[in-house]
Amino acid sequence: MKIIISFHRDVTPENSIFNKDLEKDFMSSSKDLFEKKTKPSLLLANQVGNMYTPSVYGGLVSYILSHTTEELQGKKIVLFSYGSGLASAMFSLHFTKEDKMTSALQQLKDNVSHVKSYLEKRTNCSPETFSQMMKLREETHNSAPYTPVQSTDHLFPGTWYLTEIDSKHRRTYQRKQTVPNGNICEEETQVAKGIR
Repeated sequence: MKIIISFHRDVTPENSIFNKDLEKDFMSSSKDLFEKKTKPSLLLANQVGNMYTPSVYGGLVSYILSHTTEELQGKKIVLFSYGSGLASAMFSLHFTKEDKMTSALQQLKDNVSHVKSYLEKRTNCSPETFSQMMKLREETHNSAPYTPVQSTDHLFPGTWYLTEIDSKHRRTYQRKQTVPNGNICEEETQVAKGIR
């Protein structure tokens, strides 16, 4: 790091912003630290893109999936979330050491263990199909009453999906059938309590 600072000593703060040589040198010198501390939290961001509000939790899920329960026990991690309105929040989590099979950490890992397999089961669509879907969303945005017309066949088991928006903008959702322990569950219906 000292070599980089010495080499770029004459770069002013204003000129550092767009200095590609400086950026390249810093990225190169911090690569090992990035691989160890940051990359494990980027699985979902890399595969899904920016989720905005849930991004910090996507990072947490990614971090948990990239480590064994034993590796996580006793670790303390910092989560930092910031928004475009200059508001931010920082908090830390401490993974306690408990009996592996009954620990809350193991339960948490078990609850998110499906994420990687779901990512692998995603369906590709053509840019034209994607554009059609986005056009439909644009045309129906804020419509009430509204009943979605898209198929739900592609949704994963357990996914909640919109079935109706009534004239008062109340939303009704239904849950795709799940198959816990080999038994088909009845689909659930729930009406959102707020008006959008």
